[in-house]
Amino acid sequence: VNGAIGTIIETLTLFSEASADVTLDGCGLVWHLCMSDGDRRAVVESGGAESVLNCCRVHTENGKVSTLAMWALKALSFDTVAKKIIRGKDGMSIIFEVMNKN
Repeated sequence: VNGAIGTIIETLTLFSEASADVTLDGCGLVWHLCMSDGDRRAVVESGGAESVLNCCRVHTENGKVSTLAMWALKALSFDTVAKKIIRGKDGMSIIFEVMNKN
């Protein structure tokens, strides 16, 4: 599973700026994966928190992407390491901007 999760996060990271569709699907997958403690840890270790924050930044005004990205961040926030990453990467400002634009 970790290899698959790494591939999902890598794809989301590489193509989020080029494709809203890839971002939408990727954020949805991250959200669902993060419902499991073990998968959530693997998502965090694969760079998922950073990747989802970048998706929020890139697609701030895309309501569909923003909604799934925010759900993914919520699910990620149950992990203490992910919370630190989100805070450290100016996540609160990014989240506020998404909420303000949608």
